Amino acid sequence: MNLGKIKPMFAVPFYEGVVQVSDELVDSVKGLEYYRFPAGNGYSTVDQNLHRHGNSNIRNVIDKISRHRDYYVHTVMGVPTEVQLEIMSCWAVKHDVNDWAQAHLHRGSALTGILYLRCDDKSGDITFEVPGWNQFLPDVFYMRTTPNEYNAREITITPQQGDLFIFPGFVKHWVSKNLSNEDRYVLVFDLFPTGNFIHGLENIMKLSACNESYSIR
Repeated sequence: MNLGKIKPMFAVPFYEGVVQVSDELVDSVKGLEYYRFPAGNGYSTVDQNLHRHGNSNIRNVIDKISRHRDYYVHTVMGVPTEVQLEIMSCWAVKHDVNDWAQAHLHRGSALTGILYLRCDDKSGDITFEVPGWNQFLPDVFYMRTTPNEYNAREITITPQQGDLFIFPGFVKHWVSKNLSNEDRYVLVFDLFPTGNFIHGLENIMKLSACNESYSIR
């Protein structure tokens, strides 16, 4: 008997790219002013708008991130260029030894991104949790015999320097302890839609055409 195939219907679009990170950029980010999180598990820059920072190294990396964003949003996801996903907030996070990040999501953000500026294999893994509405048999998931991309409740990644992740803001994630001897630095940003949304009959007709079903066969 010939068995069928499993296909990932309605997958969560997770983008993974690589950005070249210079020592000058890392030094610029290290030199920013930080404050300790109330939970005592890491530091954030006081400036939450680094995408508008005057430092040339930071501006250059924001430009690189923007090119990855445009590919994700417009080429892969098919969002028309009249609508842009703009960086509305951007900050750096520093993790000392044994620092970590609790489970959280970026509520209200259309997309969230993380660029790893300085890390190694022991700096802390990032784990993503499958959204509740997208779980397969959530009451019996612990009985699975072989975890895979279809039944996994969590996906864990060990980031490398230069890794760029972009994902929907509703995806819950957390970071394990930094067990490295080096501080861990990442750049975090939130994206929100701006531009020409649905106005007038012509755009409504365009939207209707884009809402046709997509065939997976």
